[in-house]
Amino acid sequence: MLQIHLSGTPEYQPDEDLEFLPRDFNGWTRDMTPQQVYTSARGWWRLSRTRAEHERYAVVEAEGRCRMAIEIARWETHPPSGRHAFEGVILQPGHEVHDRYVGQPMSPASQNPIHYFTDAGN
Repeated sequence: MLQIHLSGTPEYQPDEDLEFLPRDFNGWTRDMTPQQVYTSARGWWRLSRTRAEHERYAVVEAEGRCRMAIEIARWETHPPSGRHAFEGVILQPGHEVHDRYVGQPMSPASQNPIHYFTDAGN
């Protein structure tokens, strides 16, 4: 499973030229909508795409709590930067991964915003 740590006030960095994930912010605030959290969590990350493609789910942590669970559908790479972003579906209550993690305490795993862990439930 992929754990994504979102922190701080969103940084406003227009990415309009990136068709797969155009956005004008990244980061975290408590007043973000679920769609904004999803957009912020999707990318652009420095990671091993080969390793990331083995992960079916991502959980999003901010301020020490799991805020969202996402089922990853596909990955894209931004060639000039070598960074990666995913597309997926926000999991809802009733899905086992959502119910196991969302709302639960979750510590940032490291200084890196991307961390991999084994989901004991699967």
